[in-house]
Amino acid sequence: MNNNKQRSFGGFLGRVVIWGGLGYVAGLRGSSLKNWTFWGPVSEQILGYSLEDIVAVMERERQKKEYEAALANLTKRLSEIDLSLPKINKIESLNSNLAIPSKQILAYSKWREVIKHPAIVLVLGGRGSGKSAVSYRVVEDFRYSLSPYVVGFPEKSKSLLPEWIGIEERLEDVPPKSIIIIDEAYLSHHAREWQKTGNRDISRLLNLSRQQDKTIVFIAQIGRQLDIDIVSSADVLILKNPGMLQPKFDRPEFRDLLLEAKQAFQSVKSNIKRWSYIYSQNTNFTGLIENDLPSFWSPRLSNTYANLGDMASQKLPKKMTREEKIQKAKELNAKGWSQSKIAEYLGVDSKGTIFNWIHDYPYRQRLQEKGQ
Repeated sequence: MNNNKQRSFGGFLGRVVIWGGLGYVAGLRGSSLKNWTFWGPVSEQILGYSLEDIVAVMERERQKKEYEAALANLTKRLSEIDLSLPKINKIESLNSNLAIPSKQILAYSKWREVIKHPAIVLVLGGRGSGKSAVSYRVVEDFRYSLSPYVVGFPEKSKSLLPEWIGIEERLEDVPPKSIIIIDEAYLSHHAREWQKTGNRDISRLLNLSRQQDKTIVFIAQIGRQLDIDIVSSADVLILKNPGMLQPKFDRPEFRDLLLEAKQAFQSVKSNIKRWSYIYSQNTNFTGLIENDLPSFWSPRLSNTYANLGDMASQKLPKKMTREEKIQKAKELNAKGWSQSKIAEYLGVDSKGTIFNWIHDYPYRQRLQEKGQ
């Protein structure tokens, strides 16, 4: 019993030393230090809490306050960040029936901003969806800076093409700096016939197309029909309104885009054939574009391959005359196009040339005035 009392008293003195030392470090002196040193250990005996327990509670409270302060600071910083989604506006006037962001709507004249020459373009869509029409519209938009060609065109239908579109029997025969349409491309480049010499050569021709300054437009109903080299080389994908089962049965690489396109087309209330869903990796554009019909369009152009017959022999495209380019420059200027845009569109190297065309060579007029 005496030994227990001695151990208990010894423990109490030990606690007195600890409390006294802490009080002294805390700056207590005199009677304040005495009271702290005596009543501290006594309170431990009465309440059953040790100094260590109190310190642990105080540490937890400190950590809790730090956590609450950090959380409040984070909440304040997040509230200053605009996390709202972009506002979707309905298109005004002509495009008011399409409930998609206006930044995704580009006029047909903006095809050159979506397709950066040289490029490989795939146009896919069901029968009668407007594939040929949009393809010829694209070619027409590039006709002033590139030589337009069709490869493998039926002889009986060549009168449907304007003089400025040339014809070649083989892709390799088309000269550089051209834009080329290969309609119903599965006829000559079907995926199941990859082992044929013609299909094996397509890989080489595609690889050289950029060096030869060629943009090639392949038209087919579904991507699964086309040679894998064509599909894997594509820079731009133009999708007409997909058929009901096309997203399910086309190539797996296209399925997500086909589903996106199908959803986008549901927003179109006007003539759906006038719209195309575009994916362009070179210009980082994905969205709908409305296209006008080509100026020379005939519905017969969409059926030229119904009965093939003989293929047309070579026909060179008629080059634009200088006078025709001057007239076009004046038309575009009247529409508000900048001189640099007109120069790019017409394939002219100098803005100064465009200025002279638009203003009928003002320096010549001044020279004539001085001569008089």
